[in-house]
Amino acid sequence: TRDGYLIMRHQYAGVGGDEPDPVPLFADQPLNDWRPRRIDEIMFFTNTPSRSAREAFAPGYVPEGASARVYYGMGQRPTGDEDPTQQYAQPDIIDRNRTPSQEERLGYRPSTNPNRFAVDWTLIRHETTLVIPGGGLRDDPRIPGVPTQWPDNRLQIALQPAAESIFRSVNRMDTSSCPLLFPSVDTVRSAVLGGDPDLSPLFESGLVDVATTSLEEIRAIVQASPGVVRGGTPNTFSYVPPIDVRGDCLLYAGLGLDTGGVPIGPVGVQQAWMLDGMPAPSNEFELTFSSSAAVPIGSEVGTYTRVQVAEDEITRIRYEPEPPDVFTPLSVASVDANESAIRLADQYALASSGFIPRVTEFIVEWSFGKLDDDGRLIWHGGLREIDIDNDGTDDEFVYPYPEYQAEVRGTREEYAGAFFVPYEFAQRVESGTGVGTNPLQFTDEDPGLDEFPRDFTTGNFASVGDTYGSYPVYPQLIHGVDATGYTPPDTSTVSYFGYTLPFFNPDNPDGNNATADAAAQDTLAWPWPELVRVTVSLADPGDDSIERTFQYVFPTPGNPVR
Repeated sequence: TRDGYLIMRHQYAGVGGDEPDPVPLFADQPLNDWRPRRIDEIMFFTNTPSRSAREAFAPGYVPEGASARVYYGMGQRPTGDEDPTQQYAQPDIIDRNRTPSQEERLGYRPSTNPNRFAVDWTLIRHETTLVIPGGGLRDDPRIPGVPTQWPDNRLQIALQPAAESIFRSVNRMDTSSCPLLFPSVDTVRSAVLGGDPDLSPLFESGLVDVATTSLEEIRAIVQASPGVVRGGTPNTFSYVPPIDVRGDCLLYAGLGLDTGGVPIGPVGVQQAWMLDGMPAPSNEFELTFSSSAAVPIGSEVGTYTRVQVAEDEITRIRYEPEPPDVFTPLSVASVDANESAIRLADQYALASSGFIPRVTEFIVEWSFGKLDDDGRLIWHGGLREIDIDNDGTDDEFVYPYPEYQAEVRGTREEYAGAFFVPYEFAQRVESGTGVGTNPLQFTDEDPGLDEFPRDFTTGNFASVGDTYGSYPVYPQLIHGVDATGYTPPDTSTVSYFGYTLPFFNPDNPDGNNATADAAAQDTLAWPWPELVRVTVSLADPGDDSIERTFQYVFPTPGNPVR
């Protein structure tokens, strides 16, 4: 649904860098047969009923919501430990899915890494049910020993653990010093197992599939970029970077303010939040920005900075092909039935998100539906070479948007595969308004989003007599703003698709300061792909050396542009 946002990460497995790292298919595969392997991710939202996949703690009590966040990507297993008292066998909802001093990222050496060989990978589908507290559980289920911990709250729905938010920075907040915004809660889980009742569950633990939020709140956080109001000016915010939220009580201070409608925050701030909404910290960097100075709503933040994520912080959602230890939870049933039920639900939750085992590569790409001169769709995503005619030579390519290369068949360089959003004028363009007859073209392959788009163009947005103009979709809108600091590896790319197209000014859409051709509509929708293409490679269950590849193309819903 376009009531949510869409984000994709295009990534090669292994160490990365300027060139993809070859990854072995299985343990004894000859070195010459190793090849680079993609481990992409895609996350979106659905506006259809959803319910938790966890085992019900009490019969009839299952978290249900009207919408959900859906994630597809490779899961990550921690290093096994036979001791049933250790974290591997007895997981917890605040586990970060990282084993100290162990390398567990997909494709990384050493051979003891449970995720080293592609044949051991599993594609997971993780659905997070979005539920607002107070809309479900009303009656006391009369569970012995927990008379006061049954109601729904921000960390529990229908007696099951729930994350504070889909955003990782919000879930990592220390709310103990924020009693007014985040009142302390108690849950069945904390009453039975102990622990801090204020700590929000983490999705990377693999145990949590409920969040106490809504599509409306998610949009407000991403698009309105909540922050702190400065100087009593309602239309001025000091934006709060997601990576600074982990202890900031003022996160939601801006959401309830009357700013004359839903404000549109800077595109880089929106992208930072979208990336923060991925269920696990799988990306190599976080995007931050200065929050010390007030910025008018809708204005661009002056400076963005990439902060490199520590290698031992990078992970994905935990999964297991089967519950690692059901015996221990069953053994305590006669002593504490409640603990047994919670522990069993945790065990089964680890195996609930496994979607397709033995997936050796997962590639997600997208298209605006543009065709080259030979009638072939132009696809975007991570850089990828394709031997289209099977002659042993790579002769077809997929590039990040909208990079032009001669190998993108039939495209003209002045258009660079770029996309333009049509918009309707309030009245037909008349002569003398300053518009020209040339189509809008890219002249700078790397424009800065804090500048007005006309600074990067030759020609104009419309011609005399036109009733429609065209607004350009800049590459930084899709793949992220320019930022100083850490430079991510060339083997990783992010594609962002949000709500409302930034920078569109309905009173002066083409930048010529003539109001005669002002746009009729107030905003333009953030362009989404017409199509999403998924390529999946599988290892044969009877022979590790045999791989099969399948490809699927899906249309996206509600795209107003064709």
